[in-house]
Amino acid sequence: IVERQSQVFCIFLFLLCAIFFFLMIRRPPRSTLFPYTTLFRSDNHNPNLISRYHAKNKTNDLEIRENYAYTTNGKSGLQVFDIRNNLNPMWVTALELPGEVNSISIYDRYAYLTSKNKIYVVEIETPFKQKLVNTIVIPDDISAFNLHNNFAFVLSKKGNLITYNIEIADHPKIIATIKTNATNIWVNDNLLVDT
Repeated sequence: IVERQSQVFCIFLFLLCAIFFFLMIRRPPRSTLFPYTTLFRSDNHNPNLISRYHAKNKTNDLEIRENYAYTTNGKSGLQVFDIRNNLNPMWVTALELPGEVNSISIYDRYAYLTSKNKIYVVEIETPFKQKLVNTIVIPDDISAFNLHNNFAFVLSKKGNLITYNIEIADHPKIIATIKTNATNIWVNDNLLVDT
């Protein structure tokens, strides 16, 4: 009986570790927060709604930098909100971009926004004024996008993984392209995981 209990415990522990590993390495899916941008204050067991801002269009993605929330709002491009007062987020400015903007990632003083087959590089040094500094056209639609250090990793829907050096944001350089069967990518330190 003790041996059987030990086996059951080991299986349970293995499953628990597998679930934890899966949750830790998997990037959360890009959710649609339509039609609100919502802020929650949370202890892990009891999130509380603290405010909500009704956006013009659906919010596809959100990045927070210091006291500002940067959102991609579908056909409205980039929206910026001042969230210093969590109870009353204030719209600051917007930058309209062509097409449906799907995701945003921020590195250094630049926001990288993805559209169907484009990456818009936007300078966000000051939250009140954004400037489009570059548009990178990808030969195929973008399936996944990830930034890590000075590198941007772009996965096309045809499975091409393109790596850009973005040290000079307005002149990124392709440093590698490989063919993969991946549908998503995740990058951490020296590890790139495709799924």
